[in-house]
Amino acid sequence: MKKHLLTELKLSSIRPQGWLKEALRRAERGMTGHLQEIGYPFNTRFWGSSYDSGDKGNEVDKSNWWPYEQTAYLIDGQLRAGILNRSSTLINRAKKQVLAVIDHPDKDGYLGPDFLKADKELNRWSHSVFFRSAAALFDLTGNKRILAALKSHFLSGTSKHEFARDVCNIEAMLWLYEKTGDNRFLKLSEQAWKGFNRHYPDYASADKNLNRDIPIASHGVTFNETAKLPALLYLYTGKKAYLKSSVSGYKKVEKYHMLADWVHSSAESFRGKDPLDSHETCDIVDYQWSLGYLLMATGDARYADIIERGTFNAGFGAVLKDFKATQYFSCVNQVVATSHSNHNPWRTGNHRMAFRPIHVPECCSGNSTRILPVYAGRMWMGLKNGIAAVCYGPSSVDFLSGNGKLIRVTEDTGYPFSEIIRFKFSMKSSCSFEFRFRVPGWCKEAALFINGNKFSGHLAAGTFISLKRKYLDGDLIELRLPMRVLARRHEGGGISLERGPVLFSLPVKEKRTAEKLPGLSTKKFPALNLLPVSKWNFALDLRVSEGNIILEHSNAVGFPFDPASARIKLKVPAREVRGWKIIESSTCIRREPGKPELQRLSKAKFRLTPPLPPQKGLRKRLGGIQEITLIPYGCTLLRLTVLPEVK
Repeated sequence: MKKHLLTELKLSSIRPQGWLKEALRRAERGMTGHLQEIGYPFNTRFWGSSYDSGDKGNEVDKSNWWPYEQTAYLIDGQLRAGILNRSSTLINRAKKQVLAVIDHPDKDGYLGPDFLKADKELNRWSHSVFFRSAAALFDLTGNKRILAALKSHFLSGTSKHEFARDVCNIEAMLWLYEKTGDNRFLKLSEQAWKGFNRHYPDYASADKNLNRDIPIASHGVTFNETAKLPALLYLYTGKKAYLKSSVSGYKKVEKYHMLADWVHSSAESFRGKDPLDSHETCDIVDYQWSLGYLLMATGDARYADIIERGTFNAGFGAVLKDFKATQYFSCVNQVVATSHSNHNPWRTGNHRMAFRPIHVPECCSGNSTRILPVYAGRMWMGLKNGIAAVCYGPSSVDFLSGNGKLIRVTEDTGYPFSEIIRFKFSMKSSCSFEFRFRVPGWCKEAALFINGNKFSGHLAAGTFISLKRKYLDGDLIELRLPMRVLARRHEGGGISLERGPVLFSLPVKEKRTAEKLPGLSTKKFPALNLLPVSKWNFALDLRVSEGNIILEHSNAVGFPFDPASARIKLKVPAREVRGWKIIESSTCIRREPGKPELQRLSKAKFRLTPPLPPQKGLRKRLGGIQEITLIPYGCTLLRLTVLPEVK
């Protein structure tokens, strides 16, 4: 078995603190803790519907796999959030679901609903999502029944796991291989991947297409969940061809599809880089999850950079700051978000840009509960004899050194809004081990101080730095990451500004109205329509000097992703663009991907975010110079992020 460059830690060893702990608490008070009170399928007995558990509640529809995927996302989100934030309520709720399945196998060992037992396309996809929570529960409890049940399931011969997203069960089989050392699971995993490539040679995530330098033509979730699998196989086989496939595939994600908030377009399929191209919330979390495996396989700090940026920007930007609703599609430029404001080609004019606790389909509602746990659970990773801080945020971690000594590292920081990160080491006696930390690719002037003494070694941007030394109780390592405000240019003459991992947006003040949608919302968890009540139609004018940008630090207290508590702001010179308005109409033309016919919708008032105004003739439409204030993207709901640039 090949040793990982970086290994995943047990979630119970990590303790989020500061704003990250508060975010997890808000999530528990929000959708993570209460989706089951709102509507289908979360108001059912979930995976326990197949068994006589004595629970009250609705049964899950057994005509398709969708409800099992959607509830599996929530089970995993609840369990991981519960472990990280020490919430027995969330842990016990998810534990009950996992054990209901584990304790009721078929005679042949198969686990799960009977109607999904047949070996055909997509029948086992939801299992791969569900088994993530089983793995997390085993790591928490050490319950050997979980291992035994999963072994019997995969050795039952009831599926080859080769069809479509069913192949994602490779993730669980390789986890079993790691825990048991049983080579049968490695063999099954490689056979499944070969079968997948044989059945679907034209899929974007088939080996031959991962290695072709062309834009990705695929459903976003399908690509993320399958394109990571060769990297996982590399971790356990050492076969470089596997790793090359995944690395090549994700290079294309950045090259052809990356949006300003550091998550690729996917509405529902991959699209380009236009400021109106959006991403499905499922892909926000699935992208971070997949990149985590590439980080473990390669040790490349760039993946950690993207995970941070995607979480702080796209992740927080797709949810209400009390975590009581999410968008299905979210966008870097969205100046209106109602039940009829979806500007994407897929389902144009429908509800997917609105903020709702439950969308139809319900996948993004369930999967949004995993955004925070996926980030927090992989901030720290293990080394052969030591610990690695791979993504940053207030937290602590416990680990055992090579000689079995218990070490705690506490990370004290206001990052990503602060440039300073302090690592304090606690132990009963001195100990030698490796501490590895990351210098982000955007930081060219990093500095390090060990117990007040400046480190003289080279701190190269975009790398991990290793400190192998004897550590004493109370040792303090201070990492300083100076953050410069940088401008990025985009398609169509647009420009955005970022500082370190934080992207900035012009916040648009909104008028909120609640929409009564029984089964999709409640009074405490409303479905919201957001209409703009402040000006947003500005172009950024940096022609004199980009030194015109003024950075302001705030002493505000409270949750830093609340707009009123934003820790940093940018004052920038801008000009109003006359005639640049929301697209309003009583009819809407829907051009569905793969369907040649046009659909004309006429039963609502459609309001759509407009594209950037063309550069030709832009200067004639500009008003006088004025100052506008940008705040972190993750603090916003309605926003303009990629602004027209006055050239």
